[in-house]
Amino acid sequence: MMSFSISLLLSLEFQQESPQNITHSFLVCGAETYWVSADGKIGRRYPKSTRDGWVLSDGHWLLAVSKCKEYPGGAVVEIDAEGRTLFEFKGGQSEVDTVQPLTNGNLLLTESGKAPRLLEVDRGGKIVVEVALRCQTQNA
Repeated sequence: MMSFSISLLLSLEFQQESPQNITHSFLVCGAETYWVSADGKIGRRYPKSTRDGWVLSDGHWLLAVSKCKEYPGGAVVEIDAEGRTLFEFKGGQSEVDTVQPLTNGNLLLTESGKAPRLLEVDRGGKIVVEVALRCQTQNA
């Protein structure tokens, strides 16, 4: 609840004022996942913690979901405006850290754990490219 209060205070405190009346809405990812409209109101929510996210051109959300009971290795999900899951890729290690849509329709994501890796995944959930990442794994 504290992060919600801080986000709300920041959105109210730092309202943009421009001669052209330009406004912006945005997706908040973290312990809470929700949409803030251009007028600063909290809109739709996603019930799980997320690490990264995109609002796609069709209004769907593409999210890197933090590890939880349902997703012990994290996940990537695409949800529609009603909250229905349209795509799901479950991580196979400690966590899915980030996700990005690619122009070919596939998704680029990183996964941390004992063998950190960068993956390109198609919309059927098949890994089409896998690149091992050489980084520290002491806390995996």
